[in-house]
Amino acid sequence: MISVLHIFTVLFSFQATCGSKQYIPNWYRMLAEPILQEQEPAPFAAIQGLITLFYFLPGYLAVAWGIMVNPGRTWVQDLAVILAGASLHVRN
Repeated sequence: MISVLHIFTVLFSFQATCGSKQYIPNWYRMLAEPILQEQEPAPFAAIQGLITLFYFLPGYLAVAWGIMVNPGRTWVQDLAVILAGASLHVRN
């Protein structure tokens, strides 16, 4: 369940960095990522959102699939630890 929430967070973050006009990405941009509201010449926030989408979304989907469809595999725990460490490294 938490992996599904992470998937939605990654998608909202990606939509917020791309400048979506929908309500939920704008709400996410105002509350969770206020740096996206600032107009800066370097596209750091947009690049960070793309990296998060392309690296973490497949990992989160693999973990969710491994937990729900094919439980009991050891690679799920390894991938979850790798994604948790990478996520902490990206956010700091």
